[in-house]
Amino acid sequence: MMVRACVVVCLLAGSVLVVPAAVGQELLNNPSFTLPALSDCVEQQNVGVTGWVGLTRRNGDFFAPECPRDGDGVRGSIQGWDVGGGEFRQSVSGLSSSTTYTFKGLMWLGKMSTGGELTVVAEIRSGSGGNPNSLPLVAEQVYTLRHAGTPAVWLPFCIQGSPVSPATALTVRIRVSHTGLYGFAAHFDDFSLKAAASTDLATLSAAPIAPVWGVTGQTVAATITGSGFTSGSNTVSSVKLIRPGFADIDATIQQVMAGSILCSFDLTGAAMGPWTLKVRVDNAVNPDLYVPGAFVVAVPNLTNGSFELPSAPAVDCGNIQPIPGGPTNWGFYAAGTWDSVTNPTSTLFRDSNQYPPTCPPPDGGHYASSVADPNAVWSAQPEPHIYQTIRVDNSKTYLLSGYMAGRGDHTASLELLDGDDAAVGIMGEPAAAGAVHVGGGDSSAYDWKFGFVQFQPTGDLMTVRWRVTTRSPGPHVSHADKLQLATCDAAPPEVTAINPARVVNESLMAGATIGGIGFAGGPTPQVLLVRTGMAASPVVGTNVNVVDDQTITADFDLFGVSGGSYDVVVLKGGCVGRADGVLTVVASSFVNGGFELPDPGRLVECGPPAQLIRGIPTGWSTILPTVGGVRAGFDRDLDVKQPATCPPPSPGENHYGSLSWDRGGEDVIAYQTIAAIRGAQYTFGGIFAGGGPNDVLIELRDGGLSGPALASTVVHSSIEDDSYDWLPASVTGIAASDTITAVWLLRPPANVYDYLHASHADGLTVTVLNPCNDPFADADGDQDVDMEDFALLQRCLAIGEPIPTDPEYCRCFDRNFDSALNGADIGFFTACGSGPGVIANQACDD
Repeated sequence: MMVRACVVVCLLAGSVLVVPAAVGQELLNNPSFTLPALSDCVEQQNVGVTGWVGLTRRNGDFFAPECPRDGDGVRGSIQGWDVGGGEFRQSVSGLSSSTTYTFKGLMWLGKMSTGGELTVVAEIRSGSGGNPNSLPLVAEQVYTLRHAGTPAVWLPFCIQGSPVSPATALTVRIRVSHTGLYGFAAHFDDFSLKAAASTDLATLSAAPIAPVWGVTGQTVAATITGSGFTSGSNTVSSVKLIRPGFADIDATIQQVMAGSILCSFDLTGAAMGPWTLKVRVDNAVNPDLYVPGAFVVAVPNLTNGSFELPSAPAVDCGNIQPIPGGPTNWGFYAAGTWDSVTNPTSTLFRDSNQYPPTCPPPDGGHYASSVADPNAVWSAQPEPHIYQTIRVDNSKTYLLSGYMAGRGDHTASLELLDGDDAAVGIMGEPAAAGAVHVGGGDSSAYDWKFGFVQFQPTGDLMTVRWRVTTRSPGPHVSHADKLQLATCDAAPPEVTAINPARVVNESLMAGATIGGIGFAGGPTPQVLLVRTGMAASPVVGTNVNVVDDQTITADFDLFGVSGGSYDVVVLKGGCVGRADGVLTVVASSFVNGGFELPDPGRLVECGPPAQLIRGIPTGWSTILPTVGGVRAGFDRDLDVKQPATCPPPSPGENHYGSLSWDRGGEDVIAYQTIAAIRGAQYTFGGIFAGGGPNDVLIELRDGGLSGPALASTVVHSSIEDDSYDWLPASVTGIAASDTITAVWLLRPPANVYDYLHASHADGLTVTVLNPCNDPFADADGDQDVDMEDFALLQRCLAIGEPIPTDPEYCRCFDRNFDSALNGADIGFFTACGSGPGVIANQACDD
């Protein structure tokens, strides 16, 4: 009875007291996680699992394997969201340092995105009790998953060790860590700790295969490295590349040595993407060895970019019928999905009839389509990722271009990754990206829009990716066509200027002249306007005419585009010429200071956490620096340093703007460039909240964003990681020209990476105190335009000279804002003439 009681106490403590074990005797308590009793395949969490310290979840729902696997319908699970992990352990006493023990079991791993890694470590440590990190490490085996999804196999682990004398106990432990975004999961089953019958282990090294990639259609000679391949009676019987849904690629083995295998893989017909390496070592203690995603199959160049393969009758524009199945040579998955369905049928197919684009598509008879779940929950944030990994020449620069269409409050972008599809940073940022559609509200439809991105890879592989980033429920429908990849094989064109250099966003910019060199020869180049510092949809030039090698003319439709600084870009034969910030687009007025547009159709969700709405708010331009693959943000309703008062106190408004970053050294800027009246007094202000060791400023700048500050004030200044609630601030300045820029700026200190920085704003306005009358020609303010008003104009006229400052009203006559009074201004005046006593038309100068 006393022994029985002691056993019970030790079980509750997560430890088993045993006598020296015979070969074959199971030493773990509850090795298959079935205690306490649980119905088959029913998820359970927040309940202690018998015998195991730290394990409180069974039958988790993320990336879950088929259930039941082994008949009992129960498995242990650790899962979570974002950066995180967990661990569990069990100690076994009464062991002998002269005996070798085998700890083995099965793992099933899965993760939602390519960003970061999911790492699972199985350990044996000598001793028991206290902090397991302080116990001597005896043996470990590590599995690392970089790619999205799951290998779709139970991965066996097997390690051996003995207590380090004088210890007579072993602690077995599982550690799970995840460094990426979105969800991750690790499931466990069939654990065992027994005295070893054999010590003939086989292992694969941390980098088990060289080379790590090959091109489809080729035969690749490979070397597999590890140990124990010929220990005792161990015999390597097969080497394979495996991938869910595809036939295994069997290696031809040439030679097997103790620590290496020489073999080759015929990649004819092999599907592009990551493959898991599997080595079978007969008679070994652990016969099946796996390394998830160890080998990548690439294609020799971008293929099927217009999605014509597999062959099918061209889309019937009058009766569009979707074609299920992924297009040839394209890989796809859905990052941020809640379950184990990593390649749902909606992630990639062809010719969707949901919010169809203009038909026929830009190239060929088909287009690709991706449709996110219209009922997606907020926190799931599903992201379709469609990609193709290609062999590249890293001495060349590559230009990816294409067209997208669709509908939804999402960002559809073309991206280039420097490597395979897992080559992104912890925040999932690619090496280069060009957004084609940004935000726009739930009901916003966009038809075939052009996008491009350029990058020079550093290695032998590069991945082309089409990503649809969703931050709200559906509908989210995105179509793509005519994706093309070109190299720059000649000197790129040089762009120096555009004329006019200033234009109002309520006009067709017809016959704009682009200056530079290298325009002539070859196909007609594409000419684009791109907002400086933004990955935003470009304004595509039409009626492009190459006048000579140094001159291009083109038309640009600027109706409704955001005011700000624009780069002029010329694309020619895979080469890119760019002049940064040479065009200033001026909005007629300040807009969306309450950050209500684009309207997502819902109120801000206050409380922890608020629901971030990604995408640049309507009317705003921004400069978002990127450091180490992490990009600053300009979004709405961010919960970092969330305002204590929420919704904000601005009357009738539900949302607020948010600038954020967790890096330092560069300004994060939101701004609007608007038309101004020279000499008028402008006031820019609103309410602000946020926190972090940063400065927040608001400014009025003359001209565009790069112009000198007319006025500046500090809203928040702090060297502490504090927070502050809504406080008012404003700045006032006198317009020095016909353009003024309102700037809201977040300035983290340099080289400070341990803090979160956020600045929130709402109720922003720009007001003007205008000394000029309406219409401007009514100089004496008596509502008519007659000879008395013309007499004042005559006093001001000094053709070719600067506008006099006395009388002050002289500047009101400069209607074409060229800082001079001339015949054009006299024409504007004459158009408003009414005669004495006749009320002038106030719209004459609009």
